[in-house]
Amino acid sequence: MIGLDQRLERAVASHRIGVLDPLAVAFSWLGELGAIWLVLALVLAYYWRRPSVFFWVGAADLIGYLAATGLQDVVNRQRPPRTYPEITTLVSLPHSSSFPSGHTTTSFACAVFLASTLRSRRAWALLIALAALIGLSRVYAGVHYPLDVVGGAALGTVIGLALIALARTVERRSSPLQTEAL
Repeated sequence: MIGLDQRLERAVASHRIGVLDPLAVAFSWLGELGAIWLVLALVLAYYWRRPSVFFWVGAADLIGYLAATGLQDVVNRQRPPRTYPEITTLVSLPHSSSFPSGHTTTSFACAVFLASTLRSRRAWALLIALAALIGLSRVYAGVHYPLDVVGGAALGTVIGLALIALARTVERRSSPLQTEAL
């Protein structure tokens, strides 16, 4: 499985399509420190006059970051090697370990939580697609293996679902007569 993972990363990174390079860099940048998710949460919190949305997405971002960083330290998987002259990274190579992808973990944690607040299948699809594009951009950029992204997506999804459950519990306890759930 690891061998296939490495070959797939090498195939993706060595067969890039030039017009997609700036898009991959842009998606990777959007996932940096959960930037896009925090901006979306801030806009929605302001529009809905529900600051708790920003709080919970911020929590998803922070917990996702800490969980990914902790697992990276434990797993200690090396980043894809750059020993082949034809393969370069499109973004700066992080100093952390490779598994799981932190960009993907935080993106899925935030996307899952945000999608639950929007309650629309289209919102789920769009937000999960954005999270997936951010994760895939890391493989395309040459700084992660595909399994790093799969692991980050799984971890982020678990974090997002756990925070949805926690937020609903907090909402119920703080306002028992409130009918609007997250």
